[in-house]
Amino acid sequence: MITSIEIGKNYSVKLLEIYGGTTYNLTIIGSTDIDNVAKNDQSYNIFDTYFSPIGLGLTSYYAAINSSTKIYICGSITSLEPFEVDTDTKVFVPESLIDFDSTEEFVKSLDYTFTISSLKRRYTTSLDKTEFDKDIKEKIIKRLDGLIDISTQEINLNVASKETYLKKSDIDTIETNRKEQYELFLQNRRNLMNLDKVRETTFNETISEMKSSKQSYDLLIKQLQLEKDLYTGLCVSLQNKLDKLNN
Repeated sequence: MITSIEIGKNYSVKLLEIYGGTTYNLTIIGSTDIDNVAKNDQSYNIFDTYFSPIGLGLTSYYAAINSSTKIYICGSITSLEPFEVDTDTKVFVPESLIDFDSTEEFVKSLDYTFTISSLKRRYTTSLDKTEFDKDIKEKIIKRLDGLIDISTQEINLNVASKETYLKKSDIDTIETNRKEQYELFLQNRRNLMNLDKVRETTFNETISEMKSSKQSYDLLIKQLQLEKDLYTGLCVSLQNKLDKLNN
């Protein structure tokens, strides 16, 4: 949805349903009026383009088009990926025919491709390779989905490999290092789990101590209240005796 069209910008322009509801991908070159359309392109006819093909006559034409109607001079966007525009063949779109609620602006964006290379793995069997490709693809997508920058987007990931020959000592070193890294990962994970357990235990102990302290505090309050009541009773009793002596 847009409120206006700006020269120099690109739009997916949709016509109002009464004028066919057709959508055009256009870049806005400029604007003119109906009297100057023929001067810009003598072969272009607004009536024959937008009204006659859908059965609308001159009455509809004059209801929508007059001398003050802004008419956009446009070029057709022939491709979005890559972005290509045909500015040689002009398209003229009357503002009064545009459905602004359904028209949207195209904005320049970036389509990223990330390449991961030099991942070496010993070949065993075709089945093992197929399972590894499937497994690593799922793991990478899962990891990428955790990145806030791309977590809301659909990720297309292609896993490809080619045959190569390495010295046995080289691939042995690669796989040994990979195994050590994996063991380190598991150890760190176990340490974190143990740390979580320690934190949970400490938290529970603290809560227990707080509950115990509260119980002790509540008991002390009750004792002080009893002592206060007793003291108040003694004071009343003494006051009564003093009152009798004075009388």
